[in-house]
Amino acid sequence: MKCNVDGAFDPRTGQGATGAVLRNHSGSFVSGRARWYQYGLDSLTLEALACKDGVLLAAEMGVQRLQVETDSQELVKLWEAVDTQRSSIYPILKEIKDHSAAFFDFSF
Repeated sequence: MKCNVDGAFDPRTGQGATGAVLRNHSGSFVSGRARWYQYGLDSLTLEALACKDGVLLAAEMGVQRLQVETDSQELVKLWEAVDTQRSSIYPILKEIKDHSAAFFDFSF
């Protein structure tokens, strides 16, 4: 399964939202989720929360092989160094990593 995620953040209100869409190997829609966050730090935080929400959705659906896709290059770089960096979103990345262990195959 592939999970496309995105986050949105409004700096005026400090609020944001996330979205996640699961698609199977042929690209057909399987499930989706949107979540509103009353409090957010910045757009990077909402992107990370979107990834977490997507991973949790996939786990709830019983997915065993998951590929998460985001449009945030900064988030991908932080993910690649998750064990050695301590960014403000490290706790979210660590939670994603912990949840990813439940999958037979996982890529970000």
